[in-house]
Amino acid sequence: MKHTDETLANMIARRFCRWGHSGRSTGLVRDLTDHESSVVEANLDLELGEEIVIIAVNSPDAWSALTTRRLICLNASGRLSIRWASIANVDADPSLGDDMLREDFLTRISRLQITTTSGERVIVETEPGPPCVGFWNALRLAQQLSGTEKRGRES
Repeated sequence: MKHTDETLANMIARRFCRWGHSGRSTGLVRDLTDHESSVVEANLDLELGEEIVIIAVNSPDAWSALTTRRLICLNASGRLSIRWASIANVDADPSLGDDMLREDFLTRISRLQITTTSGERVIVETEPGPPCVGFWNALRLAQQLSGTEKRGRES
């Protein structure tokens, strides 16, 4: 089943809110200040109908945005755009090591590792705790929806 961008935005927003919440610099675009959203929006080249749902702004030169079609990141390595269908895995950054075993891990996590279908690994940094956990689960839903839509078109 092919979903509209508006429906996808609502699904992603609900997943984000179910598992986390907006913070000061990471969250639903509608919850953040004009400053945070304008930093990202000025650097995006959205496709017709594509909507920004979640953004994580570390600085004007380091941010990530989850749209209804892609994950777009800007960091020291440059700008990267990953279509949902190219997301193979989303997990906590493995360099966190033993920190992942700590009882308070979900309140401290701030780095996610996205692995693409081509094997590329990208680290996304967010505000720690619930904003990161919400972003993580929203990315996982995007990955799942992409697989579901792909199978639906092929059948």
